[in-house]
Amino acid sequence: MTIRFLHTLVRPAAVVALLLSATTALAADPPTAPAISRPSEELKLSFQVPGVVKEVPVHEGDRVTAGQVLAQQDDREDEQAYKSMKLDADSTAEIDYTTVDKGVKEVQYGRKQKLLKDRNASESEVEEAKLAVDLADTQINLAKLKHDQKGFDAMKQEIKLELMKLKSPIDGFVQKINIGPGEMADPQNREGAIVVVKNDPLWVEMNIDTAQAVQLQLQQTLEVRYEGEQQWQKAKIIFFAPHADAASGTELVRLELPNPTGQRSGLHMQVKLPEKITAASADGVK
Repeated sequence: MTIRFLHTLVRPAAVVALLLSATTALAADPPTAPAISRPSEELKLSFQVPGVVKEVPVHEGDRVTAGQVLAQQDDREDEQAYKSMKLDADSTAEIDYTTVDKGVKEVQYGRKQKLLKDRNASESEVEEAKLAVDLADTQINLAKLKHDQKGFDAMKQEIKLELMKLKSPIDGFVQKINIGPGEMADPQNREGAIVVVKNDPLWVEMNIDTAQAVQLQLQQTLEVRYEGEQQWQKAKIIFFAPHADAASGTELVRLELPNPTGQRSGLHMQVKLPEKITAASADGVK
């Protein structure tokens, strides 16, 4: 009977030991903070000049590269104007004409000088011939100036044509398209014509107690993982909000996470915090 009594006492003791062991294991789990992944860049792109949109060759969700055309305004009239201006700018006909004319004037001037020596021309005639040479030289300079100006005008028109193309400045994805063919592009539209996001790298943002945030450092590496996954990845702290939220006692901390696989943004994540920071916060360290 004594043995049965002792056996009965052992069972609760074993249960208590198991509970204590489980509690210790739970306490040893790494402390985490909830976070959200966000694009490292989100650009609302707009045309710089008003105009009717001719085509939008991309779709929402498409992967795009820097320099890729996302939308194109109707540029047929401006393209023809550019061709005309470029043809005029490339021509040296006026410079060639004034150069030949100067050569003729120089020959005439030389003849007048010879006639003056033979007393068959007056000094005024020689002076007039000399002025004609100087005038021809000025006309050459003026022709060159006009030629350069035409080149600048053609370049200006070429830039205008480029501005009628909406290009992606980054490698990323098309998040949203707010315009279509036949619609008038409005450079003042705050929503932009097309929204492009960059997800490599990703930003991982968390709001943690200010007492914890002040113990972290820029460039410090923490481990992060997507909610529901087991694999941890390394991310680097790149930003602390300069103004903490006094009402909630929290501060925004942003980490940079490489994302070569193209994982989408906007997902819930967890950030593993150093145990010493959590312990300090629990002790009331401010």
